[in-house]
Amino acid sequence: MRGNLTPKDPGQLPRYSIRQSSYYLDIPQATLRDWVKGRKAVSSRGRASQNPLIQTPDTKDSRLSFENLVEAHVLRAIRNLDLHRVSMPKVRQALAFAEERLKIDRLLLHEEVYTYGGALFVGRLGDLINLNQEGQFAMRQVLGQLLERVDRDSRGIAQRLYPILPGHDFPGPKTILIDPRISFGQPILASTEISTADLSRRFRKGEGVSELAYACDIGDAEVEEALRFERIA
Repeated sequence: MRGNLTPKDPGQLPRYSIRQSSYYLDIPQATLRDWVKGRKAVSSRGRASQNPLIQTPDTKDSRLSFENLVEAHVLRAIRNLDLHRVSMPKVRQALAFAEERLKIDRLLLHEEVYTYGGALFVGRLGDLINLNQEGQFAMRQVLGQLLERVDRDSRGIAQRLYPILPGHDFPGPKTILIDPRISFGQPILASTEISTADLSRRFRKGEGVSELAYACDIGDAEVEEALRFERIA
């Protein structure tokens, strides 16, 4: 819930700046800022405000929570669909329709986005952008692949996110993990919980890939993925 009190759930804590979130999720800062803060849109009818698609946990703090990262992760995939150029106004309309029908706030975060809610959302979006049934099926496949990159608990609450790595075709390997309960929510290697930032710092100080792999008891490929995630390899 959006407010001025700090939530107790680690997944709801404001931790990530827009710049940091942009870096982790490989989303342009300007795009992510529009999603979080809204924007002024210009149309034939003049200027109009667009409400944020992502609501940060504290009105006085612009940082994103882990839950917000999950929402942005889903939006990124929808925005980057090759099936059709999907505009954010159309996404807004489709989300509003599905959330109203399901009585669910923040559908992008809820597990329903991959099941019945996903069908409502994709169907409405398909109608708005004249996407045929084949295209709608392909879009639902994308949402299904996203499900595999978000681990949830028995209540359906997002617990872990495997971000899409730079330089890989979607969906790509699940090498890097963000878990709000580990390493203060900073990206780590999924197999070892070693911080990607720590590997990056050591590499910049002169340790080679094989040297780091030996010291951390991991493979060269994992070190290389961490460095790729940190944009230095």
